[in-house]
Amino acid sequence: MQRYLLDTNILMYILNDTGEMTSEVEDIVGDFGNRLFMSAASIRELVANWCKYAYMQKQWRTPDLMFEYLYDNYFIDILYPHREHYHTFIHLEWNIEENHRDTTDLIIIAHAITEKLTLISSDRKFPFYRNQGLNLIYNRK
Repeated sequence: MQRYLLDTNILMYILNDTGEMTSEVEDIVGDFGNRLFMSAASIRELVANWCKYAYMQKQWRTPDLMFEYLYDNYFIDILYPHREHYHTFIHLEWNIEENHRDTTDLIIIAHAITEKLTLISSDRKFPFYRNQGLNLIYNRK
């Protein structure tokens, strides 16, 4: 069994069925032999997106229904930040060259590194963190 952490953008693709996942990522997400995780930081981002975008409100009447869909159909577990995750976060070298200062992204990266999970993301700034221990599958859109 492989273990994967899904970045918020991948969760958005799942929720909105955008067709923006590569076939490799679709296979991983669709394989129930894999164990999927999301960071609690992604919950905050998803709820903010639900509040911001009317199309999400039309598809999911409440954020609860949106999360129930993810749990019931993909069995995604939530990772909550603990002391060891913050320790990793504090010691990350930030991708300043590309002006990457998004602390939500960085806590998701810290979750992946600390838990030794393969992170799946479409964020073009994430490959920078591979030399710090990030195992990444980059979903090229």
